[in-house]
Amino acid sequence: MTCEFCLLAAGSAAGLVGQPTKEYLDEREVAAIYSLSVPFLRKRRHHGGGPAFSKIGRKVLYARASVESWLADHRRTSTSDDGRSA
Repeated sequence: MTCEFCLLAAGSAAGLVGQPTKEYLDEREVAAIYSLSVPFLRKRRHHGGGPAFSKIGRKVLYARASVESWLADHRRTSTSDDGRSA
């Protein structure tokens, strides 16, 4: 599932317009494309609750599909929406 924000962010990321879409992104690319901070992603990796990632040695990679799925799972309709079904 691809959310509207994901499509918009992926297409307008600095330096990526008109280039082929990368399947895997490092933390800086994820932060830039999806308007998240690198410290936020690091906290989520440490404490859980963030997008799924792969780690090869010291290199952390996020599959674009995993990030977009995580964002779609956190979609809300109002500030009082806790994300649980009624």
